[in-house]
Amino acid sequence: MENGGGGDVPKDANEHCPGTQSEEAGKAEACAGCPNQQICATAPKGPDPGNHILRLNSIL
Repeated sequence: MENGGGGDVPKDANEHCPGTQSEEAGKAEACAGCPNQQICATAPKGPDPGNHILRLNSIL
């Protein structure tokens, strides 16, 4: 299976999956019929904002 690699790609993703972190996740043509389409389309993109809080707490 060849995927776009724009982030994590679920094991059961369609061929040419753009990746879960892509702005096209769940919206690209390749996502049609994928069992993960709804999850990918609505999941937040980018770094986890909680990671910054954890790092600050470990420094303080």
